[in-house]
Formats: sequence, structure tokens, C-alpha cells
Amino acid sequence: MNTGAAAWAPSTSAAAWAPAAARGAPSAPTLLAIDVECVATSRSPSDRAVCLIAAVDAAGARVFFEHVLPSVPVASPLTLLTGVTREDLAGARGRAEVVADLKRRLLGPHVTLVGHGLQSDIAWLQLRRGEDFAGTQDTAKLFAVRDNNNNFAAGTMTTPSLRHLSLALLQVDMQSGAHSPDADARFAMQLYLMHAAMTPDQLA
Repeated sequence: MNTGAAAWAPSTSAAAWAPAAARGAPSAPTLLAIDVECVATSRSPSDRAVCLIAAVDAAGARVFFEHVLPSVPVASPLTLLTGVTREDLAGARGRAEVVADLKRRLLGPHVTLVGHGLQSDIAWLQLRRGEDFAGTQDTAKLFAVRDNNNNFAAGTMTTPSLRHLSLALLQVDMQSGAHSPDADARFAMQLYLMHAAMTPDQLA
């Protein structure tokens, strides 16, 4: 299993864009980037179960990383996509217990969640706005672009992948090695910090 924690460092691009909120301004909400990985529980692409929860803080430091034992048999750990093996799940706690620990330690109405495609992660963890978090910053939405190509209806929004955004804006290929869930959270945080400090002209 490759966690990517020791080798990761903020890119010079992201560091240059870090806003006051990331530097610990007194009024800043707590920023927490999360990423949830799921295993397959059957051959159907819709049958999935949480197998790993990872979270990093605004500085990119890992603050939560725990495997989750699904309550149903695992058909495939989808290792190439999740970075998780069957061995990683041996002895892991169930989802309810792990999520309760995450809430107790890190979540609350003072937290702004950061991530890429956050709604699915929030749904998997059954988190509630106003209780477990105050709001969200989803890089999939922040960096969505209007596609005026004739092949699409006018006004269609295209959502770049996290890898594409990292390549284009941070000049880093986040998928050059084994998959690391907390690396996904780190790159989402870097991209959010960059977006937060951009001027309207830069965003345009």
C-alpha cells in the first residue's frame, strides 16, 4: 500500500496561491479535505461499499487514514483504483465505528469540507450539513467550464478530472505511481487554495 504521505510536498504553484485562510487567520473556518474509497461488492458497478476514509488538513498533513471493513462480502477491492488490498481490510473496523471516530475527532459545524466530487463522499459517510460540517468547496464545481462546442448544448458545463486539473494547474501527474487516497485529498486542497486566492480575471 502506498500512502504517499512522506513523499508529498506542496507544489510551488499551490504555495504561491495559499490564501490567508490557509495561513491560520483567526476568523478562518477549519479546512478539511476528504476522500472516500469503495470496494466492489458484486459485478454490478452500482454495488459498492466504503473501504477507506482519508483526510488532510489545509497544510496537506494527513489527519485521518483508516480502512473500513464492509458489512458484506467483497467481490473485488479494486486495488488499481483504490490502492486497497484484501490484506488491508483484515481486522479493520466497520463503517459506523470509523465514521463516528472521524466525526468525534475532526468534524463539526466549524468545518468546511474540501474535495473533488464531494457529494458522493458526503453521502457515503452520511454526513449532515450544519452538524458535521458548515459548508463545502468542491473542486469539480469550482473548476467546471462552460463548453460551447457545437457537439454540446449551449451552456453545458464540463467537469475536469482531478488528475487533469493537477496536470494543468500544478504541473504534477498525481497518478504517476500507485493510487493514494490521501494524495487525492491533498491535491484537491491545493487546487482549492489556488482557486480561493485567484482574482476574477485570473479565474476567467
